[in-house]
Amino acid sequence: MTDLTLEAHMLVCRTGDILDDDMDGELVMMDIERGSYFALNKTATHIWTLLEQPVVIKDLCDQLTSEFNVPAEQCNKDVIDFLKNLLKRGLLQVVTDGRS
Repeated sequence: MTDLTLEAHMLVCRTGDILDDDMDGELVMMDIERGSYFALNKTATHIWTLLEQPVVIKDLCDQLTSEFNVPAEQCNKDVIDFLKNLLKRGLLQVVTDGRS
């Protein structure tokens, strides 16, 4: 996917078979197919866990703002930036439009 536009109503989830291992609360992931690896901090690891099942981006942000002491606007920006990075690396897919 070359278009990195993500919007709050979009339904997203992880893609592919990524090997991962917890190392003191941080996740180290290896994409065998692309021959690359990634390390996620605790917050990114939590988001990655929440992406195991398809989730609407707005719902993901709402959950994170209720769990962490972060303003909604900042959370939305940070989550969208993180998800765009995952999308660019082929680790995230837009499943469908989350609107009914």
